[in-house]
Amino acid sequence: MINAGIVVGAFLSNFIALLVPVEDKNDPDSYVALKNDENWRLVFGFSAVAEIVSLIFLVCSVKHISLLDLVKTGQKEEGVGLIK
Repeated sequence: MINAGIVVGAFLSNFIALLVPVEDKNDPDSYVALKNDENWRLVFGFSAVAEIVSLIFLVCSVKHISLLDLVKTGQKEEGVGLIK
Protein backbone atom coordinates (compact mmCIF):
# COMPACT_ATOMS: atom_id res chain seq x y z
CA MET A 1 0.00 0.00 0.00
CA ILE A 2 2.83 2.37 0.82
CA ASN A 3 4.61 1.72 -2.45
CA ALA A 4 1.32 2.25 -4.26
CA GLY A 5 1.19 5.81 -2.92
CA ILE A 6 4.68 6.54 -4.18
CA VAL A 7 3.96 4.98 -7.57
CA VAL A 8 0.67 6.85 -7.96
CA GLY A 9 2.40 10.09 -6.99
CA ALA A 10 5.16 9.54 -9.54
CA PHE A 11 2.66 8.60 -12.26
CA LEU A 12 0.42 11.58 -11.67
CA SER A 13 3.33 14.01 -11.43
CA ASN A 14 4.58 12.74 -14.78
CA PHE A 15 1.08 13.10 -16.19
CA ILE A 16 0.80 16.64 -14.80
CA ALA A 17 4.13 17.39 -16.51
CA LEU A 18 2.15 17.59 -19.75
CA LEU A 19 1.07 21.05 -18.55
CA VAL A 20 4.65 22.31 -18.81
CA PRO A 21 5.25 23.83 -22.25
CA VAL A 22 7.81 22.24 -24.53
CA GLU A 23 10.64 24.25 -26.03
CA ASP A 24 10.44 24.44 -29.81
CA LYS A 25 13.69 25.27 -31.61
CA ASN A 26 11.82 26.94 -34.49
CA ASP A 27 9.72 29.20 -32.27
CA PRO A 28 11.71 31.83 -30.33
CA ASP A 29 8.73 32.60 -28.07
CA SER A 30 8.57 29.03 -26.78
CA TYR A 31 11.70 29.50 -24.65
CA VAL A 32 10.19 32.58 -23.05
CA ALA A 33 6.95 30.71 -22.38
CA LEU A 34 8.92 27.84 -20.85
CA LYS A 35 10.91 30.20 -18.68
CA ASN A 36 7.84 32.11 -17.45
CA ASP A 37 5.70 29.03 -16.83
CA GLU A 38 5.26 27.95 -13.21
CA ASN A 39 3.50 24.62 -13.75
CA TRP A 40 6.71 22.83 -12.79
CA ARG A 41 5.70 23.48 -9.18
CA LEU A 42 2.73 21.17 -9.63
CA VAL A 43 4.99 18.42 -10.95
CA PHE A 44 7.32 18.51 -7.96
CA GLY A 45 4.67 19.40 -5.40
CA PHE A 46 2.23 16.63 -6.20
CA SER A 47 4.82 13.88 -5.98
CA ALA A 48 6.21 15.36 -2.75
CA VAL A 49 2.75 15.42 -1.15
CA ALA A 50 2.07 11.82 -2.20
CA GLU A 51 5.39 10.67 -0.75
CA ILE A 52 4.84 12.55 2.54
CA VAL A 53 1.40 10.97 2.90
CA SER A 54 2.97 7.56 2.24
CA LEU A 55 5.63 8.15 4.88
CA ILE A 56 3.02 9.24 7.43
CA PHE A 57 1.00 6.13 6.63
CA LEU A 58 4.13 4.00 7.07
CA VAL A 59 4.88 5.44 10.49
CA CYS A 60 1.28 5.08 11.66
CA SER A 61 0.67 1.60 10.27
CA VAL A 62 3.78 -0.35 11.34
CA LYS A 63 2.99 -1.81 14.75
CA HIS A 64 5.52 -4.66 15.01
CA ILE A 65 9.19 -4.88 15.73
CA SER A 66 10.96 -6.49 12.81
CA LEU A 67 11.51 -10.23 12.81
CA LEU A 68 15.27 -9.77 12.81
CA ASP A 69 15.14 -7.59 15.94
CA LEU A 70 13.03 -10.19 17.73
CA VAL A 71 15.55 -12.94 16.93
CA LYS A 72 18.52 -10.78 17.96
CA THR A 73 16.95 -9.95 21.34
CA GLY A 74 16.14 -13.59 22.04
CA GLN A 75 12.37 -13.33 21.62
CA LYS A 76 12.17 -16.24 19.24
CA GLU A 77 8.69 -17.31 20.37
CA GLU A 78 7.23 -13.94 19.35
CA GLY A 79 9.11 -14.15 16.06
CA VAL A 80 7.61 -17.55 15.33
CA GLY A 81 4.20 -16.11 16.21
CA LEU A 82 4.67 -13.37 13.60
CA ILE A 83 5.56 -15.91 10.93
CA LYS A 84 2.38 -17.91 11.53
